Amino acid sequence: MGELPGGRLEVSETPQERVETEIHEEAGWRESAGPLLDTWVYEPLPDRRVFIVTYGCTATDAHHPPVISHERKEIDALVMPQGYKDSIAHWYELTEETA
Repeated sequence: MGELPGGRLEVSETPQERVETEIHEEAGWRESAGPLLDTWVYEPLPDRRVFIVTYGCTATDAHHPPVISHERKEIDALVMPQGYKDSIAHWYELTEETA
């Protein structure tokens, strides 16, 4: 199952800081987190719930550009929770409005 970068929020940080830290740790990129795209509860196992917060992010010093598919139909084929797919679709909508 596909996962977007993420991790548990530390007491001393904001959700945006956690996203920025996770992406830096996992991809080696620095970026700016925002805007808030969505929040939802995911139940990966019975009686185990995870509160999901998704942000759109813009890389500020990527050593190589991210590979971005502009084919929305590819998103539907990904094996990941629907909430992630909804957040990705929302990010496409926001970035298309400003293009």
